[in-house]
Amino acid sequence: MTSQPVEANVVLTADNSGYDQAMQQSTQSTNALGTSLDSLGTKMGNLTRRAGKLGLGITAADVTLIGAATAAWASYEKQMSRLASQSAVLTRTQAQQKTAMSDYKDAVKGLRTEYGTTTGEAAKLVETLTKVTNVRQSRGLKDLSNVFVDMSKATGESSTGLASSLTNLQKVMGTPVNAQNTRKYADQFTYLAAQTNTSAQGLVDFTLAPGEANPNELPDAPYVR
Repeated sequence: MTSQPVEANVVLTADNSGYDQAMQQSTQSTNALGTSLDSLGTKMGNLTRRAGKLGLGITAADVTLIGAATAAWASYEKQMSRLASQSAVLTRTQAQQKTAMSDYKDAVKGLRTEYGTTTGEAAKLVETLTKVTNVRQSRGLKDLSNVFVDMSKATGESSTGLASSLTNLQKVMGTPVNAQNTRKYADQFTYLAAQTNTSAQGLVDFTLAPGEANPNELPDAPYVR
């Protein structure tokens, strides 16, 4: 049996277009991912540099500022909590307490913004006045407290001390404690203190002392407002 040579004609006609398209898409996706990663890296680098700059500020000046603000707020809260306790004692209902506390806050805020007094000084003065006035007069606390800050600036004495002594004198004399009446007394004692070169509060306390000056015989002072 004789073997015959076999000629195999193989024609490679495979279509690679699908493969090429897939590779192109893969390359594009890879490039896009690389671009995104580069962009993200750049953004993170910028963010880190900005954070670093901010961090320097925060660790220096800003930390001090934040600490001071936190301390001031804590002090404010402490002072206002005393007024909240006072309002609770003087009122009978939650509605009355809310109204009184709102008036107390307005008085403190007014002293801070108009006179530049500290929160502690303002709250202490308002607290002193709440003890000698009726809770129904809470709306007038702002004007009443202004009287003593004005008197304090004129005499150089403590507004709280002046308020305590002068309102006590008014009560002894049976005079209603309000801004109008109290300013007349404040003007009188401010004038006398200047004329005698003595302490205004000392004069008030002297007037209150048993067997001493009669408050009904105090000389009138020029009314200045």
